Amino acid sequence: MVFHKLKSFVSLTLLSTSAFFLSRTVKSQETDKAGSEIQTGIPKIAVIGGGIGGTSCAYFLQELFRDGAEIDVYERGEIGGRIKSIHIAGRDYESGASIIHPRNKYLVQHAAKFGLKHRKKISSLMGAYNGREFVFEESQWGIITVLKMILQYGFMDLWGLRREVNSMLNKFDNIYKLQDEGQSFLTLRDMMHAMGGDDFVKWTMLPADQMLREMKFSEKFISEVVSLATRVNYGQDPDMEGFAASVSLAGVQSGLWAVEGGNMLLPENFLTQSKATRRSSSVVRVALGQNSDNVTKPSFMVTHTDGNRSETDRYDMVVIATPLVPGISEIEFVDFPSPIGPFPGEYCSTVATFIDGTLNPKAFGRTKEEGLPDSVITTQDIPLGIRSVAKNFPVTIEGDVDKDKFVYKIFSTEKVSGSQLDALFSSRSEERSEDWLAYPYYKDVDIDKVASFQLHDGIFHVSPIEWAASAMEMSVIGGKNVALLAKQYWNGLTEENGRTGIAKDEL
Repeated sequence: MVFHKLKSFVSLTLLSTSAFFLSRTVKSQETDKAGSEIQTGIPKIAVIGGGIGGTSCAYFLQELFRDGAEIDVYERGEIGGRIKSIHIAGRDYESGASIIHPRNKYLVQHAAKFGLKHRKKISSLMGAYNGREFVFEESQWGIITVLKMILQYGFMDLWGLRREVNSMLNKFDNIYKLQDEGQSFLTLRDMMHAMGGDDFVKWTMLPADQMLREMKFSEKFISEVVSLATRVNYGQDPDMEGFAASVSLAGVQSGLWAVEGGNMLLPENFLTQSKATRRSSSVVRVALGQNSDNVTKPSFMVTHTDGNRSETDRYDMVVIATPLVPGISEIEFVDFPSPIGPFPGEYCSTVATFIDGTLNPKAFGRTKEEGLPDSVITTQDIPLGIRSVAKNFPVTIEGDVDKDKFVYKIFSTEKVSGSQLDALFSSRSEERSEDWLAYPYYKDVDIDKVASFQLHDGIFHVSPIEWAASAMEMSVIGGKNVALLAKQYWNGLTEENGRTGIAKDEL
């Protein structure tokens, strides 16, 4: 999101970052309602949700099953889910999930594999606004910005954050090695502990401001620096849980990039390369099927609708790649011995409003001559009711950027009213907005109450990883974890200490 404009914070970042009983594999043949033959040695898998979690999971499933799986991806809307662009003033602009961290290993590797290019970078300056005045502004000279930061926030806070960042980044990298070795995890606690030990588990439940106070960071630093990242990226204050707050601070580091043509090209390519069949319909019901006497694994009847008619198809495994929380998923689970969802938790509403117009400096106590920084990010709630407003650039940048004409992107919790826009802009010719439930509400999170990655034998869930942090790379990690679990389940491997594994030569 817009926090990638803080280029002066180059060295300051944190990270951008259930019982499981398995039965034997039995190769047999059955017939579905339509009379077609189903061979359980070649699994038929339904993936419900076409966001980056679902599409990457389909990709990893096909990779693990070596093209020996039949996969359907259900998505009635656009592929990419919350990764999408919005069209205004004749061009497309990223509405969410707009940056990729250089240490997002999966996104970096697969973007290169898919032949996707890095978008041209445009330099811009940021100002931090508390509702009365700008408490910090970047200089066009990098060294001046660094000196201003040291004078305002102190060397120890800046150096201390860098020290903690390096430690955390190195711990997070453990997940790539573990997954490369075929390790998977049944619960979010298991995964976080494997990555970063007790610290990572603690930070998923401890408020960021408390975490940073324990690390001896000053109140000024927390309220004027950390708040910028948490508010613009997660719409929440520094009292949100610590691990997600650290992910939001990833936008401070250098090397951030985006895909030329839009980040939605990543899930689109994951889907294409998975060889899965796109089903443009919504799943409304998943029922536990009846097996014949010689079949030990359950089957599932998936009912879906395109708005005009409903159909039911049989599957050997089902992957849920959408949050099973009230207000988002309406999937009904039928005939299971124990209830499946909805699970506790709330997702936050975020509104991205795009304006083709001219920003009014008076809205921030400035004259036209004084002007405004390219990005205005608030450190707390302000009367204008916005979290940030910034010059935005299209997903495809060709040639020089017109310095006199911009589309601005506003982030807010609620839809911005006409009177608010009148105060913010001296003129405007076009506006568009996108309102969606973007990420979890990170307050009082208990990861032991979060849904497991496996909900029943053969039913898997990608979204629990979002309760540690919501980010593109996190969803892809969750997608690979579920793909590993599915392959292990199909092979009849058993659980040990909360994790399972595939031998290296099976990958």
